[in-house]
Amino acid sequence: MTMLKIRNGGFSTNTYLIGDVENGCYVIDPSDSFIRIKNTIDERFGGKIKAILLTHGHLDHIGSVDRLVETYNCSVYLSDLDKIYVDGTLKTFRNNLQEFNIQLKCNTIDAYLINDPNIVVYETPGHTPGSVCYLFKEENSIFVGDTLFKMSVGRTDLYGGSRKDLDNSLKILTKLPDNTKVYCGHEEDTTIGFEKIYNPFIR
Repeated sequence: MTMLKIRNGGFSTNTYLIGDVENGCYVIDPSDSFIRIKNTIDERFGGKIKAILLTHGHLDHIGSVDRLVETYNCSVYLSDLDKIYVDGTLKTFRNNLQEFNIQLKCNTIDAYLINDPNIVVYETPGHTPGSVCYLFKEENSIFVGDTLFKMSVGRTDLYGGSRKDLDNSLKILTKLPDNTKVYCGHEEDTTIGFEKIYNPFIR
C-alpha cells in the first residue's frame, strides 16, 4: 500500500493517507487543509476513502472530518472515551482545553469496531482519555497521534490528560518490535527502537 503524509494547519498536524487506487485509502487525523487532502485522495487513491481513523478528538486532528464525510460518505472511527471532545459536552465547562474543541456534525463509531484484519487498535490514554494508536501489521507501521513524538511525548496538562496513563501507554508501545515505524501526529517519523534508546520520557 501507499502511505502519504500531509502536514497542514496552524498546529502543523500530520494527516496520513494509506491505501491504494483500487480500494481507496484510510485517512488518519484529517486536519483543516480539506482541499489538499481531497485533491490527494482524488489524484492518488481514485477518489475513495475506506474510513477516517482518529487517534483522538482534539481540534487539530479533526478539522476536515465533516467535509470529508459530506464529500465521500465515509465512516469515522474514534474511541468512545474521546467523544466528549467532539459532541459539544465540554462547551459547558471552564477548562484550559476550550480552544481545542469543535463539535462534529457526523456520527463516530468506536475505534475498536474497525473490521480490518490488518489493523490493530491500541488503547493509549494519557494525552486524552480515549487516545488510540493504529498498527498496520503488513506495513509494520503504527500511527500514534499525540501519544509519542520523536524524542518526546504528547502533553498531559490539558483537560483529560494523565502522565501516569501516558507512562503506561508508552510501556505498551515499547513492547512492539524495534523496527516498527512510528508516524506521529506532529513533527518527524521515528521507530520504536530509536525511541527506546533516545527518548528521555521512556523509562
